[in-house]
Amino acid sequence: MAKSKVLENLKSAYLIYGSQSYLLDEAIDRIKSALAADIDMSMNYQKFFPPVSADEIINVCVTLPFMSRKRLVVVYDYDSLSTGDKNKLADYFADPAPETILILVQAGSDRFGKVIVNKRTRLFKDANKKGLAFEYKFSSNNITPYIKKAFQRRDKVITSDALNYLSETIAEDLWLLDSEIEKISLYNEAVKKIDLAGVKPIVCPSGEAEVFNLMGCVLKGEKQQALLMLDGLVANTAAGGQIFYNLERQLRLLLRVKGRASQGLSDKELMTKLKISSGRLYFLKKQARTLKSESIKNSLKLLAESDLKRKRSERQTSLILEELLVDMADNFRAR
Repeated sequence: MAKSKVLENLKSAYLIYGSQSYLLDEAIDRIKSALAADIDMSMNYQKFFPPVSADEIINVCVTLPFMSRKRLVVVYDYDSLSTGDKNKLADYFADPAPETILILVQAGSDRFGKVIVNKRTRLFKDANKKGLAFEYKFSSNNITPYIKKAFQRRDKVITSDALNYLSETIAEDLWLLDSEIEKISLYNEAVKKIDLAGVKPIVCPSGEAEVFNLMGCVLKGEKQQALLMLDGLVANTAAGGQIFYNLERQLRLLLRVKGRASQGLSDKELMTKLKISSGRLYFLKKQARTLKSESIKNSLKLLAESDLKRKRSERQTSLILEELLVDMADNFRAR
């Protein structure tokens, strides 16, 4: 009976957004749990990812649920839809199908932590005016108590130095943070109190974030900036092989994200599968939209050739990397 009461209180349409996809997925999971008693989720739960049209989404929304009271439809990255499609969804929000719960989701933030969502669209303005738009926030002030509670749920206690190291290394990405906390707890399964020695073998800076930014310059053809960033990386990375590894990982992640629509994976599933943060996923999706798969594969081939050259020749790794970045920039520019 309680479940049915919850079901009756749910709106027919929502627009949710925030910098942390972890919080958005938690919100969706709560709605799914509320519906579970009354809905056959295997038949009445659909999720969409761009590229998709408003007509496809609306056609599913106005279709009667299969032997259930409600249907749940979730659309990820809705803000990447065309203006025309967003206007059609705005029209739908004005008179949504009562048998369907439609949730539009937009996750991600820029490098300053500002939520990336276009609030000037008619869709957002109308949803906000009707009280159907919700922002899910997470303050940096909450990161320390969040980590403590996460370990307490696993019957663990974390020391202050380990806590500070973890919060500084992972920052505020909740998906990555939760994943690392789980790994740390398993690594320290035999002990209750976890100190810095129990955290560092699991969570350590690898220079991957710097390589991610480096690749961003390469994709835009900014050779000089890429070479300047490379100088800093080479100076701070003992093994050149780590840079090659991170470059290859970045390219392969772009390929995987590029094919996400055909895989039908949610952000949560993709982050778990690829072991990446929500912020990383947002920028990978942004980069992947402008690239052709063939260009990414060509760059992987260039990288493999350069790595082989590094292993077989006496030339400095930094010089080989410089040539590689220039060749990759030219490759992407020719797309």
